[in-house]
Amino acid sequence: MNRFRFIPAAVLLVGSLAAGVASAQTPANVIAWSGNGQMICLGCFNSLSASFQAITVLVTDASGNPVPSATVNWSASGGTAGSQLLTTQTTTDGNGMSSNVFVPAYTQGSAVITYAQATITATSGNAGTTFTLTQGFPNVFNGYTGSIVVYDVSQLLAQHPELGPAQPLFTGTTISGQSGTTWSPPIKIRVLDTNGAAIPNVAVNIYNLQPASSGPTVQCGGANAVNGTVLTDATGIAVCNPVFGGTPGSGKFDVMVGAVVSNAGDPNNIPQSIGFGYQLNLNVTPGAPSSFTLVSGNNQSAQAGQSLASPLVVNVAGSGGALAGQTVNWSVTPSGAAILNSSSTTDSNGNASNTVVFTSSASGTVQIKATLAGSSLTPVTFTTTAIPNLTITGLSVVSGNNQLAIVGTAFPAPLVVKLTASNGTPTGYTVNFSVSPSGSATLSSSTATTDSSGNAQVTVTAGTTAEAITVTATAAGQTATFNLTISPPGPTLTATSFVNGADLQRGALAPCGIGAVIASGVAPSVQNVILPSSVIGPLPTTLNNTQVLVNGTAAPIAGLGIGLTGQQQITFQVPCETTPGSSVPFTVNVGAGTASISIPVQTAAPGVFTTLLSDNSLHAVAIRPDGSFATIQNPARRGETVVAFVTGLGPSSPAVPTGALPPPGINAIPQYQVVAGMAGGGVPLISTILSPDRVGVWMLTFQIPASVSTGNSVPFSVSVIPTGASSPISSGTTSIPVQ
Repeated sequence: MNRFRFIPAAVLLVGSLAAGVASAQTPANVIAWSGNGQMICLGCFNSLSASFQAITVLVTDASGNPVPSATVNWSASGGTAGSQLLTTQTTTDGNGMSSNVFVPAYTQGSAVITYAQATITATSGNAGTTFTLTQGFPNVFNGYTGSIVVYDVSQLLAQHPELGPAQPLFTGTTISGQSGTTWSPPIKIRVLDTNGAAIPNVAVNIYNLQPASSGPTVQCGGANAVNGTVLTDATGIAVCNPVFGGTPGSGKFDVMVGAVVSNAGDPNNIPQSIGFGYQLNLNVTPGAPSSFTLVSGNNQSAQAGQSLASPLVVNVAGSGGALAGQTVNWSVTPSGAAILNSSSTTDSNGNASNTVVFTSSASGTVQIKATLAGSSLTPVTFTTTAIPNLTITGLSVVSGNNQLAIVGTAFPAPLVVKLTASNGTPTGYTVNFSVSPSGSATLSSSTATTDSSGNAQVTVTAGTTAEAITVTATAAGQTATFNLTISPPGPTLTATSFVNGADLQRGALAPCGIGAVIASGVAPSVQNVILPSSVIGPLPTTLNNTQVLVNGTAAPIAGLGIGLTGQQQITFQVPCETTPGSSVPFTVNVGAGTASISIPVQTAAPGVFTTLLSDNSLHAVAIRPDGSFATIQNPARRGETVVAFVTGLGPSSPAVPTGALPPPGINAIPQYQVVAGMAGGGVPLISTILSPDRVGVWMLTFQIPASVSTGNSVPFSVSVIPTGASSPISSGTTSIPVQ
């Protein structure tokens, strides 16, 4: 079953992603940010990786700024027959990033044909980039072993000195140097197939076994490195120049080949590599500082006895960039005017900070000097002002907390805070207001002045995104927080909004089956698709603050976003306890927005999951005996046993509860009679069982009749005859390519 697991997941992704809205910025650069150079061996018993991970681009404008909401068009060439992209169009997020997945098809190798490379092109505007993904073939005559060999070049220098010099990669070897410097000699990796032919464009990178925020790091640098990744050249050699960084200290790292690497520092979740991962020791010492600069916090004021609103921040950098682990000493003039730490240490970004609290006797100008220990660089001086005034005792919320507003509208009441003091009323004090997330709402002003009662207020208008936000008020070292909610306007539902989750037949819903609601407002502000944290196994009943209730019971949600129809869609499982009837209440909650309607639910409502093939038509998701997709280029054969994925066949035996999977090792079968047909005739059913890892999905195994007609679109459908019924309930008709 393992080779089938990704099939229903692709179907339940709610279809191809829709194009995003136009951005005010113009895409000028498309960068292959991560995932380039991946290498796998689908079907090799000794391969750690059997599927490609996501590939991600970064879209920037001519100034190098990320471009959000930009449309990215994707295309693929080469690779194995039947391989395909998950979608042909995506939209960048707020960081200018956008991702896609290339799904490989299983192919056996031979002594001559050992691997295939797919070229993925991503374009946005007039800019574009390419990814190269390599798929090694299992050699069936050699025990399904791989056809790709990875070498540490340092081990080849005795026979090939022209390849050197290169860093030996013996486990336990230590490389060390100052932060920001580059290690020599470089790490060199050579990738060949079993015939000795060089394989270009394979990724080599480094995985640190400790996070950058708390330990030393090293990554591949050099002119050809992109985001820490280098690729093999035409001779199959990749050159990685290790660049030291992070916090000075000792650690470990792995050299990875063909893997997608994130320097997250999780030793229990090391990325998969094609078969190379020597672990080396790392020692990073503090770099030599060349600059010491003020970052933020200058020219602040606060009342005597209170803290400054923002910390004082300085930065230390060397020739290679930010320097971590540097000691910064702090002093105050006049002495005793403020309380702060006497020293602090720079973080992985080279920043050191200090929080300043004025003493109760402070008055007027107070200077804080930061000096870099052991350095002759000029100290940094901050100028602040202590206001000798009332003793502020608190800042509290008066009114306006816990409000709701629909996107784009004003919250009904102003946000009012009260500033209090122990020895009078603080009139004329400045109160600062800020919104989080930034840009999620608009304030009437970022500051307000306290009135004769010590009160200050602002009004808030909701932004265009439905989300929870906070508004924070600060004054004289005191803080008050408002919790607000921006809600969508609510879905617009009709009886035709509800369809079968597989073939999109209107009104074709049944208990335990996969359904979908397609309507405006069910997935507002979702540009692509949102999936549960795991699509394998039980599903959540709340996703992205969205719920579907069927007769009051929360339905498991498989995904939401833009579907195949280009409309907003939620895909869910109809709760198994739902009683079929002509008027079953459905409620869709999206944040604070809600809508309800009563619609029919049938005893059974079969639907066949489909996928878009190269003829630009939808066909049934069908798996041939060798585990490959049935496609236009790889059609099913007469007499073959294939597996199709369906839903809506009614209850199972044993019964499986809502949102659950069959018990391990137990085959759950339909309680009702199931009939499958091709080209107007019945087909022999071998088995029909609930999927062991996809909620609400059935695996229907059948034999294609030897007499069936051939072609790219041989009709296929599934019917159910409920117990006691005299006529079948049929799915929509789809097709399977048959040769």
